[in-house]
Amino acid sequence: MARQRGAVVTDDQDEVLGSADPAYMPALHRLIGASGSRFANTLVSTSVCCPARVSLLTGRLSHCSNVTANWYPAGAFGKFARSGLDGDWLPGWLQAAGYHTVLVGKFLNSFGVPLPAGVVCPRGWDSFEALTTGTYALYNSTFSLNCGPSTPPLSGQYQTDLIRDKALAYIDTAVAARKPLYLHLTPATPHKDNNGEGWVPPPPAARHAGLYPGLQLPANPTLRTPNPLIPDTRIDMTKAQSVQQMTDLYVARLRALRAVDEMLEALVNRLEARGILNNTYIIFTSDNGLHMGQHSLLDGKGTNLEEDNRVPLFIRGPGVEAGVVSPYQANLIDIPATILALAGLPQPRGLDGLPLPLPGLTTDLYDQALRAAVATTTSAPASLTYPSSGVRAAAAGSNSSVAAGSKLSPPPIWRRESVILEAWDSDSKAGYFPGITFKALRLCSTLRPNFTAAQQKLAAAGTSVPPALMVPQPADAARQGPPVYCLKYSVWCKGNRRELYDLSTDPYEQTNLAAEAPAALLSRLDAVLSVLVHCKGADCAHPYGLLHPAGDVLTFEQAMAPAHDSLYASLPRFAFASCYPLYLPANERTFTLGAGPRWPGNASWESTGITWPLPGGARGLTLRQGGGGGAGGGGGAGGNAGD
Repeated sequence: MARQRGAVVTDDQDEVLGSADPAYMPALHRLIGASGSRFANTLVSTSVCCPARVSLLTGRLSHCSNVTANWYPAGAFGKFARSGLDGDWLPGWLQAAGYHTVLVGKFLNSFGVPLPAGVVCPRGWDSFEALTTGTYALYNSTFSLNCGPSTPPLSGQYQTDLIRDKALAYIDTAVAARKPLYLHLTPATPHKDNNGEGWVPPPPAARHAGLYPGLQLPANPTLRTPNPLIPDTRIDMTKAQSVQQMTDLYVARLRALRAVDEMLEALVNRLEARGILNNTYIIFTSDNGLHMGQHSLLDGKGTNLEEDNRVPLFIRGPGVEAGVVSPYQANLIDIPATILALAGLPQPRGLDGLPLPLPGLTTDLYDQALRAAVATTTSAPASLTYPSSGVRAAAAGSNSSVAAGSKLSPPPIWRRESVILEAWDSDSKAGYFPGITFKALRLCSTLRPNFTAAQQKLAAAGTSVPPALMVPQPADAARQGPPVYCLKYSVWCKGNRRELYDLSTDPYEQTNLAAEAPAALLSRLDAVLSVLVHCKGADCAHPYGLLHPAGDVLTFEQAMAPAHDSLYASLPRFAFASCYPLYLPANERTFTLGAGPRWPGNASWESTGITWPLPGGARGLTLRQGGGGGAGGGGGAGGNAGD
């Protein structure tokens, strides 16, 4: 029997607040976690539904797909369809390799039938059973098969259970046909529910209505401490009513997720009954997280907070080590590369993600991909051993050089350190753009910051601290690498204000260190972020190539060498020209603009002719003439494209 692959993707499920914990999803841990691996440090770069789901299926960051929001013209199904992204993405690659490809559940925001004129049904799926107008009505769902007419509302039937039953039928059909199957299941749980009367906490399946009596919102020191840089809707968590509102939502989400947990158990049991469980890979994750009162913010997503950008990620299947919890900083863009690697299929050109480093399965391919990224972005060969002629860096201000015949030495366990977080008012509504537009670098490296009293106290005590909230240090350094320490460096569009958090000593992001961090550290963080702002492919995996074109710097700790101080001090800092809520390279000013064929040209913001913000406090959106490209295409005003 050919091997099967399946992904279960929930909607708005947090990692940081514990919604995937064993107490709430016991089957997930018993049947997938204990029999497979959990990546406890997994991120989504743009933490709202539509961009995240496009990244998960294309392996591309949002600034590369240019699907950057839930609303049109920056995102939603309309932007996806008109961008032609379904011509080069995971379902198409698997279908071409002989897989029967199936989606059941939520696709993208604003998907509905009949399709708009000139739009075709998403390519690459053999069976496309997408939720339509009833996407968020958990007891009133509607489905469309291959973009045909929607079913009538399935009143009284719980959406997750419907998706479970459809999935079991597809498994049975694939087994009977002896054909490899890719099953992509996307329940709308635990997203808020909307049955036409406004957004409310998601209802559970009736059998779960009484779960978790007396459960409280997890304690968090930021509940009563707003972050002044985040311009999102606030809630006064000093009021008992506000705390109860967030608690009710928190508990409702956990109750709704219990049906997802039961669905996972049903899938595993059916695979086992059909004799193919040990021939099947199962991946469980979510599109983004959610904050619920933390930093005194009303429930939402799309910020740079850990609550929004961290998602659960579990995988089980043949050869996956059992019971392992990995601290590796994974990203949703890694899912397509991982599925292709496990299928023995080639990695397409242009992926921004890498295969997850699964020992004994994909670690060699992962290492090859990193070496290829170095070879693509520098003058170093993929072998990392230089020819007898030697090489010297060509970058202005760089002192890098490599002697003839020398060999670079990556760490014994070499891992991608840097992930970009980015948003462009990505979850805004009805033409209102508050300025939740930022670029952030989340760096997990072997460099241990030591410039604050708290850092020095831990270092002196020899204390081993987690690299970030709820992320363990490596249990086996020989296989997972040495301890890592995570920093988060952000730049907001409003005033180009900056944040820096040491997530090892400040996991709740309470103390902004941007004003007291050493200039040498800040210059490196800003430079790496600047590379990632407009990166594609290899430059996303290895952001040091443009900075050190001889290839002699492979890690952030190496970049911190004093010999590189003058280079980093000479680079202009990243800055937004405005808070324009679409991806437009001219608006995001980096030293990489015009740096060569891998980078956007160095057009000025003024040359776009865009006025932002709109005069007189007007709401809506204006696009540059002609649309297309980074401006999102088309014209007209921004609108509510759904949540």
